Amino acid sequence: MNWLRNSASIPKMLGRLSCLLFALKFVICFWASLPPFVPLGGMAMVGGMTRVDRDVPPYCLVEGHPGRVRGLNRVGLRRRGLDGEELKQLQEVWSMLYRSDHVIAEGLRLARENSLMPLADHLCTFLEGSISKGRRGPMPAAIGR
Repeated sequence: MNWLRNSASIPKMLGRLSCLLFALKFVICFWASLPPFVPLGGMAMVGGMTRVDRDVPPYCLVEGHPGRVRGLNRVGLRRRGLDGEELKQLQEVWSMLYRSDHVIAEGLRLARENSLMPLADHLCTFLEGSISKGRRGPMPAAIGR
């Protein structure tokens, strides 16, 4: 617990967060490593000691070193009052993008063929921007499907 005694280093680390582009509400657990100007999607959760090196999609749970998308932040979504059909569609779109054999661009095209509710549409819009030229790209999914 020596790091607790040296509390002067904590404000320095927290000061780095001011360089990030934030969207809506999200959770960053302590000791997560985030580069400057990385987009963090709304209602995302970044686990402790996670190395973030790419865009964090909205509504996702990210953890690991290197960071990987593990699933939807279902607890955070339910706490915000989101449930029912919209959450079900979001899970289906997320599964198409991250759990199928489609690359993200193909999954986005397939998702856009359907009528999307606001949450799923926002996820697709974020990922379309993330895969555009000059961007880092979205955080990849965990390998152990």
